[in-house]
Amino acid sequence: MKYKDSKYSIPERVEDLLSRMTLDEKLEQMHCFGCVYTPDEELEFIKKGENKIHSEFYTFVSFTTAQLNRIQKFAVEETRLGIPAYIATECVHGAPTPYTTIFPSNGALAATFDLSLAERASHIEGKELKMLGFNRVYSPNVDLLRDGRWGRSGEDYGEDPYLVGKFGAEIVKGLQAEGIEATIKHYIGYSMPEGGLNLGSGHIGEREMREYFLPSFAECIKAGAMGVMNCYNEVDGVPAGVDPFWMTKVLREELGFTGDVITDYGLTGICWHRHQMVNRSEYQLGKIFLDANIDIEACARDAYGPQMKEMVESGEVDIEKINTAVRRVLTNKFKLGLFDNPYVPEVDEFNIRTKEAHELTYEIEAKGAVLLKNNGILPLKEKKNILLVGPNSMIAQLGGICYFPFAQDGKHEFTCAAAKAIKTHEAFINKFGKENVKVLPCCNFMNVDDKQLTEAVELANKWADVIIFAGGNNAQGYSGGENGGANNPVNLPDACTSNEGYDTDDICICKAQKTVFRTLKETKAPIVFLIYDGKPCSVTEELDDISALIYCFGIGMEGNRAIADIIAGDVVPSGKMTFTIPRSVGQIPIFYNRKPLRGAYDRSGNDEKAGQDYVFSDKKPLFEFGDGLSYTKFEYSDLKVEKVNEKYKVSVKVSNIGDYDADESVLVYTGSLSNIMVCPCVKKLRAFKRIHLNKGESQIVEFILTKEDWAYVGYDMKTAYPVADVKVMVKDLEVIFHI
Repeated sequence: MKYKDSKYSIPERVEDLLSRMTLDEKLEQMHCFGCVYTPDEELEFIKKGENKIHSEFYTFVSFTTAQLNRIQKFAVEETRLGIPAYIATECVHGAPTPYTTIFPSNGALAATFDLSLAERASHIEGKELKMLGFNRVYSPNVDLLRDGRWGRSGEDYGEDPYLVGKFGAEIVKGLQAEGIEATIKHYIGYSMPEGGLNLGSGHIGEREMREYFLPSFAECIKAGAMGVMNCYNEVDGVPAGVDPFWMTKVLREELGFTGDVITDYGLTGICWHRHQMVNRSEYQLGKIFLDANIDIEACARDAYGPQMKEMVESGEVDIEKINTAVRRVLTNKFKLGLFDNPYVPEVDEFNIRTKEAHELTYEIEAKGAVLLKNNGILPLKEKKNILLVGPNSMIAQLGGICYFPFAQDGKHEFTCAAAKAIKTHEAFINKFGKENVKVLPCCNFMNVDDKQLTEAVELANKWADVIIFAGGNNAQGYSGGENGGANNPVNLPDACTSNEGYDTDDICICKAQKTVFRTLKETKAPIVFLIYDGKPCSVTEELDDISALIYCFGIGMEGNRAIADIIAGDVVPSGKMTFTIPRSVGQIPIFYNRKPLRGAYDRSGNDEKAGQDYVFSDKKPLFEFGDGLSYTKFEYSDLKVEKVNEKYKVSVKVSNIGDYDADESVLVYTGSLSNIMVCPCVKKLRAFKRIHLNKGESQIVEFILTKEDWAYVGYDMKTAYPVADVKVMVKDLEVIFHI
């Protein structure tokens, strides 16, 4: 049998296997099973005849490599053709298992503007996943962050398609180099839902979709992504994840994607019960899925269930459509080497995390944390008495899609990655000494502890030199779906404010935090505010009374140690924001790469003097994409653009004129002064480079741009180019010229 012989090419092996498969066996390759069950539970279902080994087993509960090998063994040795299974899980910033490394959330990684860190992290993730027995992950998430109310925004790299695409592509390449299929998600237009509510309709036109939302997926496909997961939401009245225009014409034909597409979990039921797009008929839905070139249905057996078999047998559905889907799935499984090496050596799962991995989580956070305000209080050069307060003061706020034992299966209370992560108070006590740090949370994300708050006020007035307020959001919970809402124990004493299915109608810190802050700001101690979790969080009301503000994102295993080092001055902050933080929820949607007409009156008002634009508020955001301070000062000068062989060499001089050796990320933007019939973006990121400068040192930083860096989606939805002058912008410098 050719398909079992590695001397034959992959296409030859695929066609040989396909020719041997019955229709039932083909349809089994178009299904995913598992989800909320352990491998052993699934095997019991199979042995009882309640389930089958389908194309993929997906899990995010605790397991062992032995259990995953048993799933694979059943697929390979106890089925007629021995087709190995995908063993899949999530991997947004590390897999949500008890055993793998949790990295800082994607916003922190992107805020480093250092692609080498993404490359290193992805290889570690891939190695860990492979050792456990996985061969597929639903990662990277290359949605565009457009609405801070949306609970899943903490999973995103940022609001800029170029930046998101570059980081996503590095994750794709690293994972797949380690034998793990990367499945990019959520295609397409998922991340700007109506009202900020997950699964909400996306009000996005085709041009906006192509200009902003599509490029990150295109970049990942160019990098070789083998899988795509579609999305739940509708766009312009049609569920985008099953729309033949986006799924077939654009994804398959325009972008040339040849891998397999899997539905997001439970999309079949959502199409029936929520979108109400068809009658409750597997006939209709199966045809729609096939027309959209969807290859695997997860985790259900409805659209591609018994009715699909009847339609094929009756001739109503062409068998070649089934063959095409199965061919894609089998091709990827052969590419991953699953037919030749289906099993992994059994390991001690808790020995998978390495010192190298832990140190990388520290490095990402040290380079990604963003200093947004500093009145001179930081760094704390001298010995200080620190009062640590806030709902994130005694936990490691890791970001969404992680394994939390209290919210999943109750196991590994002290041994899982989340339990091993350094908590905020541990990092500060280790750094500044137990005698110099007192910890009083004073609140969680729901309630104020009045007794602790009274004690904190006394300490702030009589003992503390500085208050460190560990605030922001809470992503500790069971991710997604009805299980998350019904079974998440964190919801009993507290609230999950950031995760799949946990959206908010505001972007400010929660009421309990506001109460604690208002009380403590009246004391003599200055406040350093830390915003944890990667979801955008506004502190407009508090900002004037904050002495220093650091955006920490989801912290990762060793990230709190990096934050303590930044505050102590042992690390100079160098991260830059990858998304805009609005002043209030009323500014949403707001992003830096906007069109020129927003806020055209330039007469914003305030409470003392009414204006136009916003009558009682500034139209500018609280913080913008690219914002980020340092303990040193950088000066930019001599921006030049030189045309060389149809390319454009951009150079700029960057000088460290401050008192610290430090890193700086140089961001290059392009803009057009005029397009034909289509409004240009004010500016868009087209290149970036992270550099290190010692104090007193200067460097000429160079970039190469091409005509494509000024391209836009024209009136006819095809690529167009400016016909008038264009510009290059770096920091506050600008050069205008004609291409």
